[in-house]
Amino acid sequence: MRPQLNYRTGNWNVTPDGQSKFNFSAAQATTHAYLLSSSYRQGPWNAALSARYAVGSSDGAERSILVDLGYTQRTYDVRLGTAVQSSTLNPLLTTQAYVGTTVWLTDVFGVGAAARGSWSGNTSAYGFGIEASYRFMPGWSVSAGYNFSGFDAITGMPGSPRPPGSPRL
Repeated sequence: MRPQLNYRTGNWNVTPDGQSKFNFSAAQATTHAYLLSSSYRQGPWNAALSARYAVGSSDGAERSILVDLGYTQRTYDVRLGTAVQSSTLNPLLTTQAYVGTTVWLTDVFGVGAAARGSWSGNTSAYGFGIEASYRFMPGWSVSAGYNFSGFDAITGMPGSPRPPGSPRL
C-alpha cells in the first residue's frame, strides 16, 4: 500500500509519501517507510532532498537523508548524490555516494553507467552498473541495467539488497 501527495509551486515540488509492505509470514517482518522529499528544477539543473524513516526491518527503525544533483543537456546527463543513514540497532553511521551519467546516442536512446560507494565504520562496499535508456516522451525515460557488483543502497526498502550480477529496471 502506498499513498502519496504532491504539491508544486513554480520550480519547487514537495511530496510526502508512505509505503507499507505487509508480510503475513512469521519469518518476514511487515515494514513501513515514510518519506518527505522536495525538488527544485531550473533549466538544465535539478536538485532533490529527501528524508526517510522506515520501521519494521531487522535493523529496527532506520532514518536516512538523501541529496541528489543532476545536470541535463540534450546529449548527456550527469547525476551526483550522497546519503546518510542510521538505525536504532546499529550505532554506526552509514554514508553513501554515487555518480552516474547517460550519453544520449540519439534523441530517444541512451547508454550510461553508475558507480556507488558505501562506508560504515571499518566496512565499505562498492557497486558499478551499466544501463540503457529509452526516452518515450520529452522529459521521460525508462532505463534497464545490469549491476556487475552487488550493492545494498540506502534508498532501497529494508531487506532488499541488490546482489552481484542482478538486472535492474
